[in-house]
Amino acid sequence: MFENIPHDLLERFNKYHEKAKILDFKIKEDDCFKTETIYYEYFNVLGALKKTTFLNNGHIYINDNSLLAGDIQVFLEKAYGLGNSL
Repeated sequence: MFENIPHDLLERFNKYHEKAKILDFKIKEDDCFKTETIYYEYFNVLGALKKTTFLNNGHIYINDNSLLAGDIQVFLEKAYGLGNSL
């Protein structure tokens, strides 16, 4: 389904989130950084596993953030005034 996910990132995802479902995979690149992101969900947890490569020196930074769906709802309510319409 997401055949363009780099092997090392997919391997890390499978190691720590073997039961999670991949929702999407995105690559963003500019003059300084290349960021590859796996968006995932597991029950009521939503997350993003990101691999950022610094293009000038090749250093890699990996970040794995997750939030409960309820936490995301609070952010949307506070930031955009969506109230309980979710």
